[in-house]
Amino acid sequence: MEEDTRTDGTAPTEEVNGVADGEGIPGPEMVMFEGETYEVVEFDDDEDPGEDDESSQGGDYDNVEEDLGEGFDSMALDGDDGDSEQQGEAGPDVSLATLGGHADSVYSVAMHRDSASGKIRALTGGGDDVGMLWRLDVMPTDESDTTAAAASSGAAGGGSSSESAAGFTAESAFPNPGFTVAPTPVATLGGHTDSVGAVAFSCDGSLCATGGLDGIVQVWDSDTGSLKRSLEGPSDVEWLKWHSKGNVLLCGSSDGTVWMWLATTGACMQVFAGHEGAVTCGLFTPDGRAVVTGGADATVRIWAPKKGTCKHVFQGHGFHDGGVTCLAAHPLFDATGAAAENSSGGDNAEHSLVASGAEDGHVKLMHVGTKKVVASFNHSVGAKDAGASIVGAPEASGEAFSVEAVGLSGAQPWLASAGIDGTAKVWDVTTGRLRQTLNHPRSGAVTKLAWHEHSPLLVTAAGDGVVRCWDARTGGDPIAEMQGHKDMVVDLATCFGPDRRSMPAGSPAGAFPDLLLTACDDRTAKVWSVPSLS
Repeated sequence: MEEDTRTDGTAPTEEVNGVADGEGIPGPEMVMFEGETYEVVEFDDDEDPGEDDESSQGGDYDNVEEDLGEGFDSMALDGDDGDSEQQGEAGPDVSLATLGGHADSVYSVAMHRDSASGKIRALTGGGDDVGMLWRLDVMPTDESDTTAAAASSGAAGGGSSSESAAGFTAESAFPNPGFTVAPTPVATLGGHTDSVGAVAFSCDGSLCATGGLDGIVQVWDSDTGSLKRSLEGPSDVEWLKWHSKGNVLLCGSSDGTVWMWLATTGACMQVFAGHEGAVTCGLFTPDGRAVVTGGADATVRIWAPKKGTCKHVFQGHGFHDGGVTCLAAHPLFDATGAAAENSSGGDNAEHSLVASGAEDGHVKLMHVGTKKVVASFNHSVGAKDAGASIVGAPEASGEAFSVEAVGLSGAQPWLASAGIDGTAKVWDVTTGRLRQTLNHPRSGAVTKLAWHEHSPLLVTAAGDGVVRCWDARTGGDPIAEMQGHKDMVVDLATCFGPDRRSMPAGSPAGAFPDLLLTACDDRTAKVWSVPSLS
């Protein structure tokens, strides 16, 4: 066995299968994570990983808690050629800051706020084959102070000098939030030879990762932008997700595999194989005890991270009949379904749910513990039935419109879905009923959505470059339409502060503000202030 070079502070395994290190037949190289031992997986570059035994797919899922212990999707949507009438005339730029510097479309964004210091970092990845690491400084201001706004616009090459403080124009209906954001580029993250379509921060923000269509995942120091590790294996990188409790990184590929590494050492912990086609989306459940993936093969799979086995496959009759495009887990996820009791005295069964959206226009709601589909929602109908009023709709084909984003609210038992039919919809997961239809006129596709962590506020991004905020309780018109982008918004990241109801009275406006970061085909990323609901 090679000399142990671990840098994560864990001790080498003393005994493997009854043979101590250095005695008898050498054991496999091992790594430790969350108190569990993983065998390092090594693959020959010319050898494809084997698929899971089919018998494992129907296995018992009751031992998930013991397993760990304690998208980039193509946005070439139907009907969007980049200069259609859906783009229209861009309104006044009401963003807090513009992150320039990319020479091509920005495909992916991420943000992280340190809970103790409040320090905010941002990460962008683009079609110019690089990532960019940013520091975002929140500065208090008032309506007469234009200095900070000019700095936030000019530091990254965006915004007009005629804008008022915090990036809000005189014509805007937005109130001044009392702060602005000044972006500072920290480092350009190179080394990729194709578009960087996935970026993500680790749970504590100390590391960040970029993934490219070249199949390379690179791990960087979030403070300095120095390269820590270069990870190879996938044919390309569809998406990246970090574990919620440690430096374990998950990556989906178009070759049907999902890779899991210990980022501090570069050790490959698992390769999950079984999808027939691209693995288009995936995640760790928020408790970190399961991996859920969705693929172009119209399946959603649940995996045991330690064993690498597929515990269940959702597929076939009653499930999707088109490629899965997006996944979301309940933010208060509890695989047992027995999280803290709610105010009515019942258990929070919705905390065990994962939602999927697909090209067939449907959303499926799955209970991870019971391995059952508990609800199905028809987000869109065929173009023939929907009529010809939707920009970019296929001509009377009868085909459903793909669902591009889903999300489960942590504040209400609600599910949101968004699709290329130009709508977002809010569903009640307890009754299965449609609560709201949120129309996006002339927007083409609704590409991304995000729920606020502490309120029923929903954020959507669309093909017309507009970011909209909605009160999901009432629907109707958006409470804010934030303009500034000049092309389709393709990614969205959030950075929410603590529940303002729990903050001390008199806390400054810029203390832990609610922020959005968007990626756009116009080669920029923008930072926005999130309005609050009354």
